[in-house]
Amino acid sequence: NHIPKKPFYLKNCYTPYWFDYLPKTKTLWFQSNQVLNDPARPYPQFLDSLFQFIAQNEVEKLVIDLRNNNGGNGELSYPLIQHLIQTDKI
Repeated sequence: NHIPKKPFYLKNCYTPYWFDYLPKTKTLWFQSNQVLNDPARPYPQFLDSLFQFIAQNEVEKLVIDLRNNNGGNGELSYPLIQHLIQTDKI
């Protein structure tokens, strides 16, 4: 029996937020499963690393996957929006 591979968007479904690079398409996949500040990796630091990766690598597209996100602290969205506005590369 062949067990199908799990869909990419389910890769880290229990992680509040994560990103991964898809080099063939020069796409950075950012998934936000919860809008909260994870003490293990605070959201502002995570966003800094995300946009630093974009600046330093061949990224042409950014996917923001919110399909599993049920909400949370909406104020945490403002820094993401600010980063997106300030980033001309994508």
